[in-house]
Amino acid sequence: MDPAHPIILEALRRTKKTHITLFFFLLLFGGGLALAPWWSTENQAVTITCTVFGVVMALCSLAIGRQAILYWDPMTSPVMAILRDKPGEIVWIHVAQMNTQSGGITVQKTYSVRMWTDKKPYNLNVKAEQKDELLSVLSAIAPQATCGYSKALERQYKTDPGSLVRRRLSQEEVRLPPAIPVDIDDTTVALGSAAPGPYLRIDGSEAYGRAATVTLLADGSEQEIGVGGVLRLGNRAWVATAFEADGSLVLQPADALETPPPTPESANPIIYPDAEMANLWVQWHLPFATWRVDLRDAGRRNPEELRQFAAAILRAGEESGAMRIVQLPQHGYRREEDGPLLPHLEQRWQALGGPDLFSDTQGMIVESQVAWLDGTGRLFDTPVKHLELILEMDEPVEGALDGFREPHPPVAISGPSWSVIQRASQGLPTGPLELEITLYSDIWFPWIAGMGHPLADYVRKFDNRVLAEKHTPRLNAFLREVHRAAVTIGSRLQLDRDECRVSPEYVSDQGVELNVPAPTQQMTEAERNAPWS
Repeated sequence: MDPAHPIILEALRRTKKTHITLFFFLLLFGGGLALAPWWSTENQAVTITCTVFGVVMALCSLAIGRQAILYWDPMTSPVMAILRDKPGEIVWIHVAQMNTQSGGITVQKTYSVRMWTDKKPYNLNVKAEQKDELLSVLSAIAPQATCGYSKALERQYKTDPGSLVRRRLSQEEVRLPPAIPVDIDDTTVALGSAAPGPYLRIDGSEAYGRAATVTLLADGSEQEIGVGGVLRLGNRAWVATAFEADGSLVLQPADALETPPPTPESANPIIYPDAEMANLWVQWHLPFATWRVDLRDAGRRNPEELRQFAAAILRAGEESGAMRIVQLPQHGYRREEDGPLLPHLEQRWQALGGPDLFSDTQGMIVESQVAWLDGTGRLFDTPVKHLELILEMDEPVEGALDGFREPHPPVAISGPSWSVIQRASQGLPTGPLELEITLYSDIWFPWIAGMGHPLADYVRKFDNRVLAEKHTPRLNAFLREVHRAAVTIGSRLQLDRDECRVSPEYVSDQGVELNVPAPTQQMTEAERNAPWS
């Protein structure tokens, strides 16, 4: 791809105009402020403030003016130099959006495309309707660069820019980045985001795995493609050989492949193909199991010890995958926008003088890595925020699970606020002072009653080990770390037997027991597959 592509030259001209406009605005406005001693009627402090701001703005205008000069001739600009001479140094390309607001309402959106080497960014201003085309052209010039933006990619760039460099393609290969139109054999196609699903292999057999929709923009037709699958364009076939970390799909002409790439082994086998409802676990209004950490002596602890205790719990939840808090409305926290929770909370704890131990849980959303089954009985193991929605989607008869799909987090946690801990340290009444971890779903247990199943009798048990053996070890790892953290403040994690509604042998202070004897009375496969209506 020629770096002197018309859309690149137009973007360079727009960037130059932006620099010139900013230069004159800052120079005139800053110069006016800098001359405040000659026109200001305000007191000396205001005059000095205006003068300082004016000088700073005028100096900024000189820096921007220098940029305008550098971009005066597009062919000799810094962007053209990197695209023409060192495109291999570009590691990341993405679109940036800037909103202009008035009264809290966005009145204008402007766009630019940013290219990053491992040392600095390069910016190209672009029209809204041209941003995708410019991104596509730049991606063709620097195919090794990761395309697209996310908070995770931004953190990855800050940590290790070189890790964003993708595998260099052979001459026959083509890369389809998500949502960026690409021309293949004179046909413009666009790749959607990937998700587990069925697709056809090149030999006509069906596979199930990571697949994405490829849209032919000329007629709007769509094809589902996964590794080993085929994209047909006219008389030519392109075989998908790999998905890359950023979601891009690599294709190679079918006639250039000696053997088709192997289809990745499905991580989503069908477990219960004949069951009207494969998930027989429920979400109830009462807890199935509860663990507590006694915090009555917490008030006598150093605030730093309690901060480390709370931080250890958060880290354990993240690392195990059992409990990842993704939203805390009371704190204005959203993980997808604010990143990891701990730095966000530590700022609040510092302002309070000590840690809040999970007291503001109203509206809190927790994500857990759990195994579950879809409507066809196929097994998945994914992060889940709302277990009740899985049951709702799988419900075979309307109302069949009323009362058994309550909206609780997969793992619920609550505890005292810092102000309550302080009152306790002063000998004032506070009520129970404890950290509580609760399971409102029996999805974590190896054998379950199937409370919503039409044949449920609470004596014969349904086998839930295919799910529990995947995710319950993560829960137990989390609980072990909570116990270790509790020991550091002179306490321990204990099972509350009065708040358990499963067989006693299924739970202990250490978590959920998986290696338990099979119940003497079990539901048969035929009974599991019994009709719900």
